[in-house]
Amino acid sequence: MRAVVTGAAGRIGRGVATALRERGHTVVGVDMASAPPGLLGTGCDDFVTIDLAAAVAGQERECLTAAMDGADVVVHCAAWPGPSATPPPAVVASGDATKPPIGLETAPPAVLLRDNVASTSAVCDAAIAGGASRFVFSSSAFAMGFSHVPRGPQAWSSKVGYLPVDEAHGAQPHESYGLSKLAGEEILETAARTATDTSFVSLRFTNIVKRELWSSLPWEAPTSAEPLQLVLWAYVHEDDVIRAHVAAATREDAAARGSHEAYLLAAPDSRFAEPTLPLLASVLGVEGMPLRSPMEGNASVLCARKATERLGVERALSDPEVQHFDLAGFELACGHALPAGATLAYKVHGPPVGASKGVILHPTSFDAVHDELEYSIGEGQTLDTSAYTVVVPNLLGNGVSYSPSRMRHAERLAGYPPLLSIGDNVRAQHLLLEHLHAARGAPMAPLSLAYEWAVAHPDHVERVAAVCGAARCGELNGVFLRSIEEALKADAAWDASRGHFTTRPDRGLRAFGSIYAGWGVGAGWYTQRGYASAGFECAEAFVRDSYLPAFANCDADDLLSQIRTWRHADVSRHTGGDLAAALGRVRARVLLMPCDEDRYFTLGEAQHEAALLGERATLRPIVSAAGHRAGDPHRPELAAEAAFIRRHVHELLSER
Repeated sequence: MRAVVTGAAGRIGRGVATALRERGHTVVGVDMASAPPGLLGTGCDDFVTIDLAAAVAGQERECLTAAMDGADVVVHCAAWPGPSATPPPAVVASGDATKPPIGLETAPPAVLLRDNVASTSAVCDAAIAGGASRFVFSSSAFAMGFSHVPRGPQAWSSKVGYLPVDEAHGAQPHESYGLSKLAGEEILETAARTATDTSFVSLRFTNIVKRELWSSLPWEAPTSAEPLQLVLWAYVHEDDVIRAHVAAATREDAAARGSHEAYLLAAPDSRFAEPTLPLLASVLGVEGMPLRSPMEGNASVLCARKATERLGVERALSDPEVQHFDLAGFELACGHALPAGATLAYKVHGPPVGASKGVILHPTSFDAVHDELEYSIGEGQTLDTSAYTVVVPNLLGNGVSYSPSRMRHAERLAGYPPLLSIGDNVRAQHLLLEHLHAARGAPMAPLSLAYEWAVAHPDHVERVAAVCGAARCGELNGVFLRSIEEALKADAAWDASRGHFTTRPDRGLRAFGSIYAGWGVGAGWYTQRGYASAGFECAEAFVRDSYLPAFANCDADDLLSQIRTWRHADVSRHTGGDLAAALGRVRARVLLMPCDEDRYFTLGEAQHEAALLGERATLRPIVSAAGHRAGDPHRPELAAEAAFIRRHVHELLSER
């Protein structure tokens, strides 16, 4: 599929372009700004610089027409991205507007309206002429209503007819930005009447919470003295906005040909921990509102049910397919008990538990979340869901299960989070499997997770596939972990007295990624120009465009928590430090798949473990210059490594 993404130099546009390209689509980026460093080759195959607001005629129009030619899908993200700082005449400015809770644009209302409408019209026309079968428009929840005034007759809350507000409520913008988005939707509605071979989707998303600001939620509750305009009570995670655009671009049922569908995007809760309905009454004087669906707890004022059902999007950290196993009160090995709200997030693939040949437990590893493992899960894949039920628990500390980034503000202020050990993870996962009535399984995991399962619960594990992992964190591995931890903490954002970061440590994350690039792949990746197979011209470009972006938006406190988990991994703690005795407990068949060039889970360690396991183990080294990266072969250049792992995992699972 050939996709054109406008606004590709911006944060959301770039995220959408990159996500589409990672899924194998050819992507052309369009923006009035030049392509940012690293975008070409990672997020876009080609890039065109065009002032879309001027593309109604002349040379800019010709360039736009050429860019759209042959496009299958067009995703239009380019726009002035927020309301004007100048209140429109219909809304009286108040003191509240002097401290805007969101970014406001410098463009006067008339300029903002003109540019957004003109660019949407021009891109829509060019997309249809180019033969696009799907057009996706970045609209806004501000089309539903936004006012600089939080309450009173000119506030949007005074015009709301029921809660939670959904698409059927009707859009009623109060200012030029919301009006420009509604006008853009009307352009698509009009186009759908004659462009019957094209389908149109508008995504009305509310204020985005960026990845690095996720830990700022929940906010302190507003008060009658310092209220907040109603639509801003809602929010959406940055990753969900990107996922929604990708789903809208690729899901056939997002909109029928010759039709236009609008979707609201919002998290199911508000920005605040307090119950929504009492807060509305005390802060905005909104009470007795008819309810179209229950609003329990801190439910959002916006309803995203349509997007959840049709696009499969709700929230990256708790989407409809991810379930949460309650860990409130769970006692950690370090002596701490997890607080109320702590959960183990997991996802189940394939037949229900009990309706398949068995259960495969596939936990996430360092800096990975459940959806990053899905390339290996499915019918005929490495973990074949035509035969097995696959349960994917998220590692404690990874930002989806209980983690520093999900701790409430008061918890973070209390000091460094407790050690979340490999043993804690396996005990929590064991409770989860008991909850799911899955007594026996076949863990597949790196680090010590699979080994920990086989040693701590030998009667519950039949087979183990340890891919680029080890039974314990060795001394060389510890040196590596110490270096990336020190790189993070060298940033001025690290508060040693409180044990957490006060802001995102951009320089520390950059140093972290730079060091990781020397360990995450094998020596041959550089000495034999293995990076060229991934499309990089030189080693510097690979580090700059692959490793640095991979960690740029990570939550640094989560990274530190996972480093501590990794560093303390050691199954021999069950036997007083005797590794041979610990591995002697293992009853399962064990497939060891180290990479011959893994720089921290070394081949030598795997050979030693295989010797201790004896005939229970099968050693199948992955020969690859990619080093540790070979154990996560979702990238196209690692197809041979993926096939190798899949073949031997299938052999392991087929053994009697």
